[in-house]
Order: sequence, then C-alpha cells, then structure tokens
Amino acid sequence: MEQGDLPNPRSYMSISSFLDFSWASWGKDTTQFETLLPPSEIDFTIGKRLTWNRPDRCDDILMLMPYFKAQHGQGSQLNSYLMAALLATFLDKAFVILEPPRVANKYPSGSQFGCPVDAFEDEQYTQVKDNFPDGLLRLIKHPDWISHGCDVPCRDTHGFHEWEQIMKEETASAKFGPPKGITCKEGQRDINVISLQGTAVRDLFNKTYKRRMLDRSSPDAKENAYNWAVRLGARHREATHFSNLTIEYQIWDFLTAL
Repeated sequence: MEQGDLPNPRSYMSISSFLDFSWASWGKDTTQFETLLPPSEIDFTIGKRLTWNRPDRCDDILMLMPYFKAQHGQGSQLNSYLMAALLATFLDKAFVILEPPRVANKYPSGSQFGCPVDAFEDEQYTQVKDNFPDGLLRLIKHPDWISHGCDVPCRDTHGFHEWEQIMKEETASAKFGPPKGITCKEGQRDINVISLQGTAVRDLFNKTYKRRMLDRSSPDAKENAYNWAVRLGARHREATHFSNLTIEYQIWDFLTAL
C-alpha cells in the first residue's frame, strides 16, 4: 500500500467541520477557505504522480470558452467546467481555457465574478493587474495535471474571434455527434483542437460520450475506465475499483470524489 492510499484517520476521530486542522502546516488559517474541500482531504501529490509531461502533451487539446455562458450562475459555469474536465481526461486531451482579451470583455473588471482587493494595481482600485486572471479563471485554480501545462494554441494564427467562429461551428455539430475539431500549426507541430462552450460540453457529455463512460461490458471498456481514473489522479487500487463499477450513480459519485 502506498502512502496516501487511505484517508487521514483523524477525520474519523472528530466531529466533521470545515475548520481544518491542517491549516497550521500551511502557515495561515485563511488557507482552509481557498478550496471547496478542507485542505486535509485534497491529494496534493497528483501533479507529481501523473506522467502528463510528455513531448506531445499539447498536440491534442480540448479548449473551453466559458465567456459565452458567463451570464449564467456560478453553479452552471462550474458544472460546465467539471464536465469539460471529465471529457478531456476521458479522451486523453489537454484541457485549456480561453477568455477574451479585456478590450473585448463586456465586464469592466474582466470577469463576471468581480474583483477581489488584490486584483488592483493601485490603492484607488481603478486598474486591474495585467496578469490577474480573467473570467472563470478568477473563480478556479486550473491545475497543470489537467491542462498538461499547455497554453492556448496557435496564437499567431488564431485570435479570440477566430476561435469564436470555430467554437460556434463545433457547438452546432455537438448536438449530432463528436465534433470534428480543427488542426492548426505551431512551428512544425500539428495541433488538434476542439473548442467548446458550456452548451456544447453538455451535449457531448450526455449525447455522445456518457454511454462510453459508463460502459464496463468488455476488457477494453474496463481498461479505458481504469486509465480515465488514473488521469484523474486515482491510484492503482482506486482505479481498479472504479473500472469494475457498473451502477451509474456509483460511477458519478466516484468521479466526484476524485
């Protein structure tokens, strides 16, 4: 058994609380409020364990453009993000997020989620820092083991508006099956990109890939499920258990836990 395979036993010895005993080792008590889970329940070894840092890691990309559903509530936008992350890991693609440049953003602060105090350059709170996250990225921390450390592809040939047009075509086709995607070039590399917004993510998830995600009818299907769980950070024992789950709600519960 590897270290980290079992939950911390202290979670069974005390009344459950969002006040996390691990904050002291992080250096400040406010850390416990920076994540959706108490820090002691998060596996911070995932980034070191996953072998995503391969030469071709950015050659196959799923790109989410959340700006076009920015008027929806936080729950809807987080749901689209989580669905897109599940799709990308299921398909073994790098998952990147593209937000519009601030000059093309209808939100004065650059994000539908407003501005925290540390977003500003000046004490008058009038100038947002150039490198401060915009859009959905102001609400989440998008990990490298999901993005594979990749940036938005083909910036020299495809700006935000070019990707917008491609995304609209992909959104229309997502209702009927897997999107075709496009191939763009960066130097000598060909990069395959599927660009989507929230509606298309839901269509692909529910109408095209959901049945395959739940399939455990053959050795190949179980192997696909095992590899998917590993890409989401599962250890061998966890991924093996996941590959043998056949009840739908148990599969989704397991993925949620990962």
